[in-house]
Amino acid sequence: MPMAVIALTLLATAYLLLTLAVVSVVAVAFWSNPYHWFFAFLIVGMLWLIAGALTAFLAWNRIKGHGTFPRRTIGVLKADKIWLQHEARSQP
Repeated sequence: MPMAVIALTLLATAYLLLTLAVVSVVAVAFWSNPYHWFFAFLIVGMLWLIAGALTAFLAWNRIKGHGTFPRRTIGVLKADKIWLQHEARSQP
């Protein structure tokens, strides 16, 4: 478990550093503007927002189309419930 925490910490740090690198590259494009950092963070933030929203939409459609529970297992469980109710009634 501690190795997983360390791995997640390193991955989060890498994500933040790479995001700051992308923001820096975008800021260079607006260098003559006094608000270059603001525009860079805004553009990169909007890109991450769009990417996250698109990923969430695709995941939602996959879950909705596939379902969260296996249909066959649910059918078997319902049949078992009916069988158990029948067995309970038939016991003296």
